[in-house]
Amino acid sequence: MANAHEGKTFYTDLKRYPEIDADGDCGAGYALVPVLDASTEFLPFFDIFGTMLKLCKNDFSGNVNKLQKKSKEISKAQTFKELLDYELNNGLAKKSDSACIAALWYKRGLQFIIAFIEQFLYAEDTKSGYELFTAAYEATLKKYHSWIVQKGILECPGVFSPGGGQDDSSEI
Repeated sequence: MANAHEGKTFYTDLKRYPEIDADGDCGAGYALVPVLDASTEFLPFFDIFGTMLKLCKNDFSGNVNKLQKKSKEISKAQTFKELLDYELNNGLAKKSDSACIAALWYKRGLQFIIAFIEQFLYAEDTKSGYELFTAAYEATLKKYHSWIVQKGILECPGVFSPGGGQDDSSEI
């Protein structure tokens, strides 16, 4: 008798991100709901890495939640472009709770996730999780954070492991 979980992975039942047109022009028709639904289902991915990605998960989740809330408030906006255009045209784009700012950090978060996964897949086996995280962070998010935030992220004791990020390879 076959095992009920045979052939299943973490990703088997996840909602998928919508396809992008071959020409890469997704701005006009990139629907909010399917993208944000897929992003919500993706959040448990962060848990695979223990405490190392907890801050990233919280930040990414916060931006997804903010975009979901804004898409409900501005119900006529069905795509990212419509939502962002609405805020731009109504002087809302620079407010701290704007969808524009959330979308910007959402995009940066996706770039970090991609960079981290690439580091994890292609880096030397001798690199620790902390080194992989640091390389992905420096390649994507570091330039957008103040010095104090950078120090907090990279040197906060206990964020990566009980040893304060010195070596968390056992956690991965």
